[in-house]
Amino acid sequence: MAGGVEPLETVAEFESLRTAEEQRLFERLHVLESRPAIVRGGCANWPATETWTTDPSAPPAGLQREVLADRPVCVLIAPTADGAAQCEAHNDGLRHDLPRDPDCAPPARPAVFSGSPSRRESVVLDFSTVLALAHAHTAAGDVGGAVDAFLGTGLAYYLSQCPIAVREEDGDAAALPELMADLQIPGYLCRNYSRCNLWIGTAATRTNPHFDASHNLLCVVRGRKRVSLSPPSAAGGYTFSPPWDPGSFNHADSRRPDADGGATVAVEVAVCPGDCLFIPEGWVHTVDSDPATVAINVWWPGVAALVEAQLATQSPGVGLEFYLCRCVLALAVNAGREEARALHAGNGTLASDVTDAASFGQLPSHAHRSEQLRRMPFERQQAILPAYAAAHPGDWAHLCAGLDPLTADILLDTWERAPAPAAFYTALFDGPLGEDLGGETQRALLAARAVLGQQILPQVLEKIGIGCGRGSSVTDVEST
Repeated sequence: MAGGVEPLETVAEFESLRTAEEQRLFERLHVLESRPAIVRGGCANWPATETWTTDPSAPPAGLQREVLADRPVCVLIAPTADGAAQCEAHNDGLRHDLPRDPDCAPPARPAVFSGSPSRRESVVLDFSTVLALAHAHTAAGDVGGAVDAFLGTGLAYYLSQCPIAVREEDGDAAALPELMADLQIPGYLCRNYSRCNLWIGTAATRTNPHFDASHNLLCVVRGRKRVSLSPPSAAGGYTFSPPWDPGSFNHADSRRPDADGGATVAVEVAVCPGDCLFIPEGWVHTVDSDPATVAINVWWPGVAALVEAQLATQSPGVGLEFYLCRCVLALAVNAGREEARALHAGNGTLASDVTDAASFGQLPSHAHRSEQLRRMPFERQQAILPAYAAAHPGDWAHLCAGLDPLTADILLDTWERAPAPAAFYTALFDGPLGEDLGGETQRALLAARAVLGQQILPQVLEKIGIGCGRGSSVTDVEST
């Protein structure tokens, strides 16, 4: 199921967003339509991009501010050797056919970090130690000092999601608020941001596949990141935690071994110093970073936050969340039906000589008529079917009674989209068949449409991590 967002071949690039027209275009085509984009040089002129360095010998400014040196920060740890093994398996299972940015060569021996609370390990270090560890992976010669004790452990260290600014009511306190003075967060990209974070990897790193429940602007200050992006519809191709695991439900361990070829379709993009990558909420992404890469990201509310805010205002016991679940499931099933209709409408040959009711009736069997009905353009259905029903009411009733769920859904869609639905209904059913048989035929078609929805629902639940069987693929629904 596409879920309304088609897979990307490339990520759209903007050289600048200086004009109001460029900013409106970015917001309309990418923020509102939930499509990633990268702004080359979007943060190139920030003081952070010009001055931040992990070099301890640099002047006491930027990251090297004296006031920050002894500030305790929480740092993730992961073994570098195991990271290399996981990287190899990840490449074999996921990245064999991705469209590649020419700058997206994988880093050597990345350590793999999980954002899931149940799988991550962390230590508390002084901020100056984190910077020295990062510098040690790029500096030549002996770095000495307390850093030596960390370098021989076989561990990689990752300052992950360290808050610089927090606007969430219940969020963590900002650990390094002084760094906000070096940033120039563009309001037209992320109005009303909720949180700004600092990310510094000491060695080459890789994150597990995950999605954010907020819009995300990732800005690289030093080093380089390579980001693999998949639309929300591809989530079923990964082993995500179930929705009832609130701390981990947006994290996956790996690609599903039984996922079909298109389940994890993705595109990779290199984010270089000064670049800003927009990652819409819900997009699955894996991030590879070069050693000593320094980046910040900004989160701001999207659809999930609007829904949460609405639920927070309801009276106790109302249960608006259950209504919203039903609405979203109905929308997802309808999207699956639309995809199935579009897929099968173009999957086969439409007989060129079926141009009127007579030639439609001359097809050798109801199976042939059903196939042609499924592939007919909307306008041809509107012209042919009422005339055929009037000329052959018995055959028409028999044809409708034997339609598979997908073709029944297509016929109902033709009726519902007609310029005058009531008149078209009469021409198809009550007129040629009479009210009793016409009503019975319509009810049978509606029942077949419901079967199609039942076939698609397991796919929807699978994509949100509620396993209840794989269900029928949209490529198989016509025959089930």
